[in-house]
Amino acid sequence: MFGYVTVDVDELKVKEMKVYRSFYCGLCHRLTSKYSPAASLLVNYDLTFLCILLSGLYDNKTRVDKKRCLVHPAVKRPVRQNEFTDYAADMTIILMYQKLLDDAHDDRSLVKGAGAFALKKAYRKAKKAHPECSERIECDLKRLYRLENRNGHIRELADLFGDITGILFRSGGEWDDETYELGFHLGRYIYITDAYDDIFKDMKKGEFNPLKPVWKEDRSPYGGSGENVHVGDEPGGSGKKMRAGDELERYGKNLHAGGMPDGSGENVHAGGMPDGSGEKPHARDDLERSPYMKDGGAFRKHIRTMAFNEMKQAYDIFDILPIEDHREIIRNILFDGVIRRYDAIELGKKPRPLKRL
Repeated sequence: MFGYVTVDVDELKVKEMKVYRSFYCGLCHRLTSKYSPAASLLVNYDLTFLCILLSGLYDNKTRVDKKRCLVHPAVKRPVRQNEFTDYAADMTIILMYQKLLDDAHDDRSLVKGAGAFALKKAYRKAKKAHPECSERIECDLKRLYRLENRNGHIRELADLFGDITGILFRSGGEWDDETYELGFHLGRYIYITDAYDDIFKDMKKGEFNPLKPVWKEDRSPYGGSGENVHVGDEPGGSGKKMRAGDELERYGKNLHAGGMPDGSGENVHAGGMPDGSGEKPHARDDLERSPYMKDGGAFRKHIRTMAFNEMKQAYDIFDILPIEDHREIIRNILFDGVIRRYDAIELGKKPRPLKRL
């Protein structure tokens, strides 16, 4: 479930992209120095976001150095590191170990089992540094996998995964309650989007996917039309209008177009001009051919509403946090990056990959 929280390169300024890259490189170097060179292969955009968010929120001493690495041996590159780089490195190890362990069990994969075995020593070290956090994540993951094996409801599954990401976002600072809530909604968004991304592959293979009932029955999993329904509501709910309802129409409206959270700048993200002109060539045709448009797009509409209600909640929390440093980078990830990634899923395409940072 990694890869859904990343930047939109086209919307970042050059200097902001350099800062983002330096945090990414900082996490990579810390994984190498604290654990092993092989651990650097686990560096990902999601935990880089966590590192940037916490660094921007709390006043900390961030070291900026220039270093070489195996990927870029010829030129020294800027590297930013602080206490949150350490924290993100530990969380990377804890998450990846648990994921490999579960995949090895479910898929009976010797390769993933070997990967988990190779990470065992690093996992013990990370767990010793964060025993309470590690235990809670491990407990939630076990409950999540048990529920998936019992064909659990999307609400319960998304809540569990949201709790896991919420725990990750609590670093022991004064804003822990707010960062937990941000991580909670972000995690639910990730779980829903990951299930959406895999729905047709899982249906073809006959594997579990919590969104299958939505697809097969052509209705919201909570009853009614699926409009303004929060993923945390009770199944069969009344469709009561939630706090994010009206604003979601602006925030997530014209998904392929995007726009700013305040409703301005509609149709900016279509690959056209800010005034809405110059619509991205062939995007509409691709969408019409996409399997997500079968049933007249009702399934697409349901899932989009669910997913973007979660992101609207996360963005609202981000908006009240006193973040001064790197605010535009974080905003880009939570808004532009999310839309661009979701857009690629709906079009049935792989997102344009970032170059190895």
